Amino acid sequence: MSMLGMDEGKALALADRLESRDFDGDDRRACVECSHLGNGGRCLAAAAGRLRNTDRRHEPVLDVLQRCEGFGLRKGMQ
Repeated sequence: MSMLGMDEGKALALADRLESRDFDGDDRRACVECSHLGNGGRCLAAAAGRLRNTDRRHEPVLDVLQRCEGFGLRKGMQ
């Protein structure tokens, strides 16, 4: 997760929340799991105009669990 600009503490806290989410069967996702998260931290789905009511320069909060119509699972994640 360091490649996404998270410090170790924040990454570990997110990992705990993702584990709890999976255990509880929650269908929300974090942007760090999405294949549309660009290297600069911007949402590529928004940049392509695929997200309604979202600015094309959208820079998502990486560790917020949410439902997103543009979500695509990042390669290597389950």
